[in-house]
Amino acid sequence: TFNYQTRHEFLLRRSHSLATPWSPGSA
Repeated sequence: TFNYQTRHEFLLRRSHSLATPWSPGSA
């Protein structure tokens, strides 16, 4: 469903930003 896909993408993005030293706030 759309909800599942949105949550999945959110988790992927969150994991990616936690795994990388770069953060959206310091761009």
